[in-house]
Amino acid sequence: MKFNDWNNVIQIPGEIYLVGGAIRDRLLGRTEGDRDYVVVGSTPEAMLAAGFKQVGQEFPVFLHPETHEEYALARTERKQGKGYHGFLCDFKPTVTLEEDLRRRDLTVNAIAEDANGRLIDPFNGLQDLKSRNLRHVSEAFVEDPLRVLRVARFQAELFEHQFRIAAETEELARQISASGELASLTAERVAMETMKALETSHPEQYFYTLATLHALEPLFPELAKSWQTAELTMLPGIRALKVAVELNLSAPQRWAALVHDQSQETILQLGGRLKLAKTFTHLSLKVKRFGPAITRVEHASAEEIASLLQQLDTFRNPKNLTQAVAVLAAIEARKTLSHYTPLTILEGALEAAMKVNNQQLIKQGLSGKALGEAIKDARITAIQAILR
Repeated sequence: MKFNDWNNVIQIPGEIYLVGGAIRDRLLGRTEGDRDYVVVGSTPEAMLAAGFKQVGQEFPVFLHPETHEEYALARTERKQGKGYHGFLCDFKPTVTLEEDLRRRDLTVNAIAEDANGRLIDPFNGLQDLKSRNLRHVSEAFVEDPLRVLRVARFQAELFEHQFRIAAETEELARQISASGELASLTAERVAMETMKALETSHPEQYFYTLATLHALEPLFPELAKSWQTAELTMLPGIRALKVAVELNLSAPQRWAALVHDQSQETILQLGGRLKLAKTFTHLSLKVKRFGPAITRVEHASAEEIASLLQQLDTFRNPKNLTQAVAVLAAIEARKTLSHYTPLTILEGALEAAMKVNNQQLIKQGLSGKALGEAIKDARITAIQAILR
């Protein structure tokens, strides 16, 4: 079904245009992400009457009743205060498509497509796609501090296509950093952009770019403090992050690789300040606390291995083992998890220990502390058997 077919089904009021990243990615031969639309010449009342559900509190954004894709009324923005919330929006039906596209961050994101497949490109985004430039749409770029993070994320996302940030756009981003407005960004928004960057094919470019734009210290003071005396490309955390990408590890694993050489205090501080999901901080702490024991596991006794598996909480959640060990493989610059000795030993030990029949011990009349000790001893015996 073409993008305009739904318009015919529910008779969306106004002119509908596909905008943003879906067009950019399609033209680059990438998998299209979410499809976003802009509606010109309509009102919130008309959208609601057509069956749309409003989801934006500050902006007039609506979900399609069938596809659940986002449709936003065309709008303009005028700076009236500090931070990325300090904007006055105008979404009257008279706002034009070009006015809406003008408020967007980068020219490659300011291309629209009408229902007939015709591209509308008032800011030369197609040329910048061809020349691989990330360029701001207008001087209003400096009004929104969030754009520093977004430019860094797009650099990470599009680096594999040889994109570079235009020099004049870098200069505007540095002006934002120098203005102090980065401090107005909420922790949740910084974390959201960072998590998206971690899932790209070149997340290290996100941190390189923030450093280049003088934004690393205000946004990640904990990392900037420990990174300030070193070339970023040579940092253990950055090198481990790059290998984590090659191993196709998850975002929490990539974060754990990045911060593995930070102190436990710094890991907790980062997680708390950025309000990261618990999985990120918990995994990072596991790697930090138990990494040395895991990497030396081939010299450990059955009792030490059983204790390590217990502390990693692998008996309740076996995935904890592979998640943590895979991060350590990235730290050691392993290009594959196959034949990685710590993983082979610990997976074998866990499999053996999991075969202990707890119910059989309960039937013997054991309970409480005595049952716990019996299960522990049985697991150690099982692990000893495979180590011989």
